[in-house]
Amino acid sequence: MPSPLLSIIVPIYKTEPYLDACIKSIQAQTMQDWDLILVDDGSPDNCPEMCDEYAAIDSRIRVIHKSNGGLSSARNRGIDAAKGKYIAFVDSDDTIEPDTYEGNVAFMEEHPDVDVVQYPAKRIGWGDQFYHIPDKYYRGRKELILNNYKDTPIDNTVCMKIFRRKLFDTIRFREGHVHEDKTFILEMLQHINCLYISGIGCYNYYRRENSIQTTDSYNKTSDWIDTEVLTLRNIYEFPELKSEWIGRWMYNVRWLMNLQYKHNDWDVRPLLQLLRIVTPRFNFKTNVKDLFWYWYIRILGTRKFHKHYLHLLQSHKES
Repeated sequence: MPSPLLSIIVPIYKTEPYLDACIKSIQAQTMQDWDLILVDDGSPDNCPEMCDEYAAIDSRIRVIHKSNGGLSSARNRGIDAAKGKYIAFVDSDDTIEPDTYEGNVAFMEEHPDVDVVQYPAKRIGWGDQFYHIPDKYYRGRKELILNNYKDTPIDNTVCMKIFRRKLFDTIRFREGHVHEDKTFILEMLQHINCLYISGIGCYNYYRRENSIQTTDSYNKTSDWIDTEVLTLRNIYEFPELKSEWIGRWMYNVRWLMNLQYKHNDWDVRPLLQLLRIVTPRFNFKTNVKDLFWYWYIRILGTRKFHKHYLHLLQSHKES
């Protein structure tokens, strides 16, 4: 049996109410030359049986059952099993519009220099935001990174993209971490030569209550800061990103302190220290308030900052 042109990987864990819509949206694609790899990541609901039922009636669908290892682990298993020339990812509680794959895969076939195509997305539950940038090529490491962090047309998610299979000979998803998309895209930008923003199709992200994205946890917060430290170190080498650097750094500091105020049993000081360690010594072009807190942390340290800023937050909330 010849290999499909496109392999679509869907990791599955506790998404029983949404799985039918997800799979049916893939089956409804106008492009037919694909295989669908459903990776049951030890889901404790009826998802495993649903996957097997779909595979029994559609020969293009394959199922992998594995013990629970997280989203990155499931995606990596799917990559290992993929036979397509191109790879795409869909989360099992999302859907994709019918014309998404046909035109974008055809474009990649016609343009062998393009390593990744990014297509539009709609975020449903976030005010139904439609995310689309005018069609454009981005070439070379510097241009790719600048347009990921400065103008941000390159999105830090994998589900609104199609990748050439050969890219995964070099990189995989980082297992044991929550913010796997962000670190993957950060690494991907180091390995590709060209990304194209396409206007064809649409990926539908749904905001679900009690999902990983909508619930707080200290481990998730710690993982985010770890990812941010990697990002800050990566973008510091570009002078064009200095203003974005301090804005990003200060955003994380304020975010941590607001979480500290919200969760009295947390201690975010170790995470503040990680941010303090990564701060370079140069003069930023930013507002006076951000510069004040930047130098406060650098000179007086995170413990004094933590105590002072938390007091200010409490005073502000009580006033």
